[in-house]
Amino acid sequence: MPLARSGHEPGPNDAATTAHASLPSVEQIFSKYMEALGGSAVTGTRTLVLKSRREASQDRNWPNEITLASPDKLLIVATTPQGTVRQIVNGDKGWIMNGTNVRSLAPAAAVEAKRISDELFNIVKVKPSQGMRLGGMQKVGERDAYVVENATDAKTEVITSILRLDCC
Repeated sequence: MPLARSGHEPGPNDAATTAHASLPSVEQIFSKYMEALGGSAVTGTRTLVLKSRREASQDRNWPNEITLASPDKLLIVATTPQGTVRQIVNGDKGWIMNGTNVRSLAPAAAVEAKRISDELFNIVKVKPSQGMRLGGMQKVGERDAYVVENATDAKTEVITSILRLDCC
């Protein structure tokens, strides 16, 4: 039989409580997030150039270069053994150039290409909005993290931010 205990003692299955005088505000969490990313240098960045090498099976490897220019320009250059392929997006217009062949992208495809590149390559992944509120704390691996929730009529997004607890 289990040992009897009073309601004043923690049991072996009780969650450990973390004693914090007060939780930071959503604004304080985002301020620390921006500071960790690089502060004003991040928000002042107008152009980001990424150079890489695509590596695939059967030795199909070639260099890639992706250039993002704020607010709505994208250039992807892939140099293959068959030639150079460029995908260009400027606002809601876009083109794919392969040698002397040029094909226009539909406006929706150009906007979607830019949205995907922003999602993948923008340094600032999350921006504060009106519906955000602090949802408490949660363990992520061995670390304590703040949980920020963004609720709209359509959905609720949960953003977990791992920051030092004494950050704010």
